[in-house]
Amino acid sequence: MRSYALIATHHKTGSVWMRTVFRAIGRALGVPFINPNRKLSLDRDAPPEAGIIFSDHSDFSSCARLLDHPRSRIMHIIRDPRDVLISAMHYHRHAKETWLHAPRKGLGGMSYQEKLNRLRDDQSRYIFEMERSSMRVISDMQKWNYQRTNSFECKYEELIADEEMEIVSKLLTHLGFEDHELEMCRGIFWENSLFGKLKGSQSTHIRSGALRQWPTVFDTSLAAAFLERFPDALVRLGYESDNSWADEIAHRSAAGTDMNRSQAAETETPSMAQR
Repeated sequence: MRSYALIATHHKTGSVWMRTVFRAIGRALGVPFINPNRKLSLDRDAPPEAGIIFSDHSDFSSCARLLDHPRSRIMHIIRDPRDVLISAMHYHRHAKETWLHAPRKGLGGMSYQEKLNRLRDDQSRYIFEMERSSMRVISDMQKWNYQRTNSFECKYEELIADEEMEIVSKLLTHLGFEDHELEMCRGIFWENSLFGKLKGSQSTHIRSGALRQWPTVFDTSLAAAFLERFPDALVRLGYESDNSWADEIAHRSAAGTDMNRSQAAETETPSMAQR
């Protein structure tokens, strides 16, 4: 490896998965695995000759010049914002991360997790998430510079279903791993992927791996609340061509209501034998 591999994820877009994979790759190759933060500024300090630089918030402000370095290659992964919302809400109800347990003045002294769990139902919890953590994530996904020619743009939904590892192979080649390193890197991906050795495994993060959770969760009111806050996010990120998906939910809901009414009427109408 003779390049800088910058791995950019967002909360609930496979961050733990990518961190595990690329940390293992770095260890196997003997190259630094760096999580950039304010304490370590690669803009001030000379970077290593090669390395894996991982940010689970796609924030490389501490090493901004590496984004355009001639030896830098970027992987950026996004996920359907509707599934980000669902995954985040359920994860935040039980996760042990420190920030979830810190008292907040804006929440009346309660922590994020306490407030979330005291809300009356999941609908209220999704709205809470839309206006806080998930709002930042969805905003960050939209703000990312998708015009970088050195960036491999990847959807979580495609990567997690890549059983033949065609996308993985292209990704690893793009990131600058050399021919004799690729097989080893692919093996590490397989060892740490839900389509590979971890298939059927359970952990605190596995639940959020499910694809297309939103069609069974979003109703008319949740879709309207989502579009009010993120009117063009799905189109801009390439998950929908327009917002007709919300209309389809409304149509299904209306059809379901009509069917229930019809069934209820049939139940209430006495048969000839009963008359």
